[in-house]
Amino acid sequence: MIKKVKLPSWKRSTCLTGLVFFNNMENYNLTILINNKVEEKDRVLLIDNVKKDFGNLKKEELWGVRTLAYEIKHMDKAFYANFDFEAEPKSVITLDKNIRLNEDIIRYLLIRTKIIKKIKAKKSFKTEEPKKSEEVAAVAPVKETVELKAEAKEQEKTSTKRKVVIVKKKKV
Repeated sequence: MIKKVKLPSWKRSTCLTGLVFFNNMENYNLTILINNKVEEKDRVLLIDNVKKDFGNLKKEELWGVRTLAYEIKHMDKAFYANFDFEAEPKSVITLDKNIRLNEDIIRYLLIRTKIIKKIKAKKSFKTEEPKKSEEVAAVAPVKETVELKAEAKEQEKTSTKRKVVIVKKKKV
């Protein structure tokens, strides 16, 4: 949403147009790994505390306990949680700080994502098998094109021979 605002003279030099953007929400994806030794109640409270800094939560996926590819802080397993949300960049800075300070979150990945619009593809080919009459009709044009290509090659050979002959006559 764009709103035109009249600014004081000392701010006009920094903001040339006088337009202020109130909705600069960005899309983010957050994946966190929570210590497996944390109890269920504490895990729910931890996830709720993390979700407080989200602007609009789009999708929440709790993947559960999984084995890690390698040990992190002497742990083999961790609880995975994935979130897609919208937030302002300033609130994401505080979210990042809160995640770093929490000792129960052993690893996290916070990514700013862009929304890509999907374009519907037109139906280009039929998936049904052709009938026998269609197969015969499809083979006939192929034979014609092969014959036409052979004739074109022969014409090129004869036309190049004529050119060569003319060139030889001019040299002699």
